[in-house]
Amino acid sequence: MTTPYPFREQFACLPRVAARVFALGLVCIGLPLPAQTSSTTGEIAGRVQNEATGQYLNNARVTVKGTDLTAFTDESGSFRLARVPAGPVVLDVLYSGLDPLQVPLTVTAGQRAERDINLNSRDRYGAAASAGVVKLDAFVASSSRLTEGEALATNEQRFAKNIKNVVATDAFGDVTEGNVAEFMKFLPGVTIEYSDASPNAVAVRGFDPNMTAVTADGAQVANASGSAANRAFLFTQVSINNVSRIEVTKVPTPANPADGISGTVNMVSKSAFERARMQFNYRFFLSASSDGMQLKKQPFPFDTYESRVKPGFDFDLTLPITKNFGVVFTGLS
Repeated sequence: MTTPYPFREQFACLPRVAARVFALGLVCIGLPLPAQTSSTTGEIAGRVQNEATGQYLNNARVTVKGTDLTAFTDESGSFRLARVPAGPVVLDVLYSGLDPLQVPLTVTAGQRAERDINLNSRDRYGAAASAGVVKLDAFVASSSRLTEGEALATNEQRFAKNIKNVVATDAFGDVTEGNVAEFMKFLPGVTIEYSDASPNAVAVRGFDPNMTAVTADGAQVANASGSAANRAFLFTQVSINNVSRIEVTKVPTPANPADGISGTVNMVSKSAFERARMQFNYRFFLSASSDGMQLKKQPFPFDTYESRVKPGFDFDLTLPITKNFGVVFTGLS
């Protein structure tokens, strides 16, 4: 005698249900799909530069007027705005130290509008700047670099997500032996650890240098000194000649290394994409120790005589070749 299975009757209707679902799926496939956003929106991309210096601006704010669409330029001055409503729009461009600019353009649905933006300053370069003609004063070589460094630092700190100091390496003029730590002694909250007359490490907010993380372009750098079995990075291993600006973060964020309890020092390298045209800087100098300014050679370890006054030079060449390719040459002795 076979035992009956009650659930057979319950599942007997499954083939009919499956057929109905399949038929419904066919009907859904035949229905028109909702309109894609690309049919009503487009994109805007471009680069923002200082018209007078040819330097591309980092962290310039670009906003579509009347909307909440905002983008900040990267280190090459590039920006991209997605899902911009098709039709005529106006871009509001803001960078500290330069005049705000409104740029009208038309966005085509499903396409990208390319627009490069040149900013200038009426107060700094004169009334002719508004007409696209830049008039520079007689001391532009020194005053322009100092002013641009101050504007860069102000703009970086203005849009920073935490408390940090940003200083362009041109801001304080010549730096002894090109030492980054020697440059940083002017920053608030930063103290320098010296070995004789040579600045070696930095401490932020009074903590030991072991608790200050040092990075280059966001990547943590290693201490290559064989005489120090600790985490303190020695700045004698790098040269300021290859650094565009210094960022000192005093309030750690989740993006900072965990060993940077006191803060983080980030060295931003020079890049060919920071400028629209070639730039060449060079310098010759003499360095000497205050312990002895004699021109005559003095006794030195290993039974040698060395001069206390040493000649030196440094140079940097920024050469943008195309929009996506460029080179930077730096050297220091």
